[in-house]
Amino acid sequence: MMKRSPISRTSALLALTALVMAPSAWAGSFYIQEQSISGLGAANAGQNATGFDASTVFTNPAGMTNLTRSQFSAGGSLLVLGSKIRNEGSSARLPAALGGATVAITGKDGDDPNSPALVPATYGVWVVNDDVRLGFGVNAPFGLVGKYDQGWFGRYNSQKSKLETINISLVGAYKVSPKFSVGGGIDIQRARTVLTGAVPAIAGLQGLSAAQSQAFIGSVGGVGGLYNSNTDSLFAVDADGFAVGGNLGLTWKPVDELTVGLTYRSRIKHTVEGDFAFQRGATKSRSGSAEISVTTPDIIGLGAAWRVNPKWELLAQANYFHWSNFDKIDIKSNGTTVTVEQQDYKNSYSIALGFNYKWSDAIILRAGTQFDRTPVTDQHRSTRVPDGNRIWLSVGASYDVTDNISIDAAYAHIFVDDVKIDQTSSTGARTRATMTDGSVDILSMALRYKF
Repeated sequence: MMKRSPISRTSALLALTALVMAPSAWAGSFYIQEQSISGLGAANAGQNATGFDASTVFTNPAGMTNLTRSQFSAGGSLLVLGSKIRNEGSSARLPAALGGATVAITGKDGDDPNSPALVPATYGVWVVNDDVRLGFGVNAPFGLVGKYDQGWFGRYNSQKSKLETINISLVGAYKVSPKFSVGGGIDIQRARTVLTGAVPAIAGLQGLSAAQSQAFIGSVGGVGGLYNSNTDSLFAVDADGFAVGGNLGLTWKPVDELTVGLTYRSRIKHTVEGDFAFQRGATKSRSGSAEISVTTPDIIGLGAAWRVNPKWELLAQANYFHWSNFDKIDIKSNGTTVTVEQQDYKNSYSIALGFNYKWSDAIILRAGTQFDRTPVTDQHRSTRVPDGNRIWLSVGASYDVTDNISIDAAYAHIFVDDVKIDQTSSTGARTRATMTDGSVDILSMALRYKF
């Protein structure tokens, strides 16, 4: 019987290709809208126009001129995701040299692969004088975490997906006139991704002679053992990197009761560097460097806030996401291009409507709804990103505890459309599945202090 050895370099690169075919996270693809707790209470409607609190640093820096006192806010959103992924005949076709038979891929269904995720957000605004404001923000606009059981049927498509970003915003704003303000700044962003997946035993045939191949097949229990969870290997990528982008914003009051906000947030091209490792049983070896390049979307937002009377304020928001930036993932190892994986995301949009209601001098109530179209196409949807169109329902409130201290709270439920998945990896495994019962529950809270 042939002794098993660490995966060949060719096989390792094929496994790397299969592993990073799709980015991690799936709610809103991998963009996280939950950056303003007060905005979340109205499903983010009007967030580019209200300039309600320090979170306007991220949603529209020009809105800082609406704040008359310096302030600091800190909070976060707990995202609880749920879904079920059902096997719809996942299989693999063996090479012609091995008979060309179709082998069924079996395993557990992918119930609730998504771990709860905490998305922090901290902002500060300094009132320099009547016309000038400076601000900073620390938040996480991209990422989420998902993990499937090791023996699940879609293990050759994905197993663990973790994408984390830390974004530091440094912004300024200037009140050009009582009706018009401008703002903008830079975003310094760190991204880290950890991806794992199963590699079928058939990958071990790469680079072997005919005699060696037959010995290898015998070592895994015959042809039937080439796609079997008992003979799988584990493959992992861990990489990180820094990149810089920019943002611009303006607010305009055509009349005293109406504020319009327009924003632009630039694409950011990330090149994360690290390495990939292969493990079969207790044997672990470093297989080489990994360099992955991806580009986040440009985002254009248009919001409006109309104060109907002293108690009611109606809100609207439209966002355009230039997701076609994310057309491919460039993958390199040791400076050499391994492959270019097409993603072909389509440009998308979201539309939100909501309101603020001033219950008393100390309490503001909110509610809203949003439609958010997915950028993921049927052709490239994977178990890492089983994303569908989403509908939001949100409620929230702000309470002034004292003249200096306020609390913001919000809850949102997101309904995600059922979707189909049909992906074939570089090792020949075809994952066919249906995602159902997709949802996201968001619980958010922030504390604000005015100086």
